[in-house]
Amino acid sequence: MDKNNILVRVYELRDPRDPECNPKYIGITTEPLYLRLRKHIGSLKSRGNTLKKSWIKSLLKEKIRPTIHLIEEVIGWNYACEVEKYWIKEFKEHGYNLKNGTLGGEGTLGNKFSEEQKKKWSEMKKQSGNPRYRHDLDRDLIIKEYL
Repeated sequence: MDKNNILVRVYELRDPRDPECNPKYIGITTEPLYLRLRKHIGSLKSRGNTLKKSWIKSLLKEKIRPTIHLIEEVIGWNYACEVEKYWIKEFKEHGYNLKNGTLGGEGTLGNKFSEEQKKKWSEMKKQSGNPRYRHDLDRDLIIKEYL
């Protein structure tokens, strides 16, 4: 499988108890979102405790499940890691209390990227004209941007 030609979904997990539907966690996946949500819930049995796990456990104690929502779809795993970082930073800068334990971009591969590689991906994305979708800050619309 060519990691640079796969569809990757950038998603957010939300707390259904939150009337403003604020994001609680940002992630990326190549799977359908419903399967990714199942894996988040299933991972509670694994070792270790994170802010995300504690939050999901608190929901399940009340017989509530987090909801999962698409932020955007991109092509390429490496690019998706960069987009994930962007969204985590963007939401944190606007005061959202995310449960992400890192700034993102690790994915399941744990890759670290040089500034040179990041610039190369940015240029490739600009040249491709692929759409990027994002919510406005009031969370009422989805804005379509072309990079």
